Amino acid sequence: MNDTNSSALRRHIHLPLASVRVSKALNPPGTSVLVMIALRERALRVTVVLIAASVLLIPPGMLDIGGSWVMVGVLVLLAGGLFAVRDVFSRAPTVLDIEVGEYLPDIWLAPVVASGALVVAGPSVSPGELQALGGLAGLVGVVNYLLRPVYVFVYGVGRRVLQAV
Repeated sequence: MNDTNSSALRRHIHLPLASVRVSKALNPPGTSVLVMIALRERALRVTVVLIAASVLLIPPGMLDIGGSWVMVGVLVLLAGGLFAVRDVFSRAPTVLDIEVGEYLPDIWLAPVVASGALVVAGPSVSPGELQALGGLAGLVGVVNYLLRPVYVFVYGVGRRVLQAV
């Protein structure tokens, strides 16, 4: 990785590299720690979006509200509103050692994912099916979170294989 890409990644990732513990088993020698951190961060962003989409889908189902085109429209409007204020979210404070401002600007994607799932499943889903869609989005988010070390491992192995060739 050249210095330009490395400095761009350092600006994007606000983690102090001195405090990052790197597993030698998951990060084979010769792999870039910055790329590994970027992979973990992107996977965490996807997890946050999927869990937020789950939170948008489950409560209406619990209130016995089924899916409809109106709900799709409300979700799209919510996505537009969150997109408009995403810069404000980037200034959110650190809470419990979590840089909330790093993840909130992407939260506008949660209503997009929720409305997309609703359209794919059919806007006239029952309340139970709406809850199931929300549960599925949350499940995929949690699985994505748990697979973060696997993504890093696959990247490291792939990089070593390509270097050997």
